[in-house]
Amino acid sequence: MMRILVVDDLEQNFDFFEQHLSDVYDLTWAPNGPCAIEFIKRQSFRVVFMDIDMPQMDGFETTAAIRQLEFERNKLPLTIVALPKYNSEMFSHYAKAGFNVLLPAPRTAEALYRTLKNISEPLIYRMNSVKCRIDRIPLAVYSAAIG
Repeated sequence: MMRILVVDDLEQNFDFFEQHLSDVYDLTWAPNGPCAIEFIKRQSFRVVFMDIDMPQMDGFETTAAIRQLEFERNKLPLTIVALPKYNSEMFSHYAKAGFNVLLPAPRTAEALYRTLKNISEPLIYRMNSVKCRIDRIPLAVYSAAIG
């Protein structure tokens, strides 16, 4: 079962994920950035859904800390999904900050399922007759594909 970490200071936002995903995915809730970093140090996740506006550490700071931790531990990068309050055309801003996917509000169950489907089914490309597995899709390309 795919393990997902939802980082959001509002429990009712986690309830949305729990309502739609708990039957299929193993969900963990972190109410803030420092808590999320501690979870990531101790457990293995495939996807992180990251709120942007949080007290203590915002989503950008938390993502930067996660990317630094991955680098220090020589770990493969997690897929981190940004959860901004508004739809943004600033894909490059999120991508440069370390996010892989953008899922703006208002979030629907359909958009959530589509996002996870695209994350969990890696693309296969054929390059020079060699199959290469691509686990991360550039943010701008991915957002355009699901938008």
